[in-house]
Parts: sequence; structure tokens; C-alpha cells
Amino acid sequence: AYVISRYIEKPLLVGGKKFDLRLYVLVTSYRPLRVWMNSAGFARFCTEKYTPDVAELDNMMIHLTNVAVQKDAEDYNKVHGGKWQLKNMKFYLEMTRGKELTEKCFEGIRNIVYISLKSVQ
Repeated sequence: AYVISRYIEKPLLVGGKKFDLRLYVLVTSYRPLRVWMNSAGFARFCTEKYTPDVAELDNMMIHLTNVAVQKDAEDYNKVHGGKWQLKNMKFYLEMTRGKELTEKCFEGIRNIVYISLKSVQ
């Protein structure tokens, strides 16, 4: 299987590194739609700092957050696995971007989850 999407040119970075969010969603009903989002998600980080340099497009340590990829990096931290608990990520965003913008961001994430689930109803 393949996933094709437009590459984000100016991603939000933490410490100069790309990250993704792993969120857990439970659907208890599709009609009516009932969705529960667990607060125990986490953020996964790349081990190398992001660069938009075309010469680095094949460098998976810059562009992919997957543990299966990152665990082979020299700087991979085996204790925490390059992860933050979601509450720590929210705290970081509140401290660097402000509480209002962080809440707006997570409201947008909840809306994306809802719209995605509505599309497969």
C-alpha cells in the first residue's frame, strides 16, 4: 500500500525537528456517530533536524518519524524512544505558541477526526 500526499513545505518543528502525533480514537457507533478521543496520545520525533534541502529528501531520519526507521539512528534515545506524552506536547505548545493557539490547534485536530469518520459512515 502507498500513501500519496502533498509535502508540507513549512512544517511546525520542535527543536528544529519534525514530529507527528499518535492519537487514539474509539468509535462506539456510526449511526449516530459516537467518538471518544483518548488523552494518552503521544508525539514522535525525527532524530535529525529538518531541512528543506532537496539533496536531503531521501534522508529518512529527517523526514519520517516512524520508530522502525528512527531506532537505527545514532542519536536515537532508547529510554523514551524519541516520544513525548501528548500532555507534554500540549504544554510545550502552550509555552511557545500560547494557550489560545494550542487549543485552536487541538480543536482543529478533533474536527479532522470527526470529518474523517463522517466520510466513511
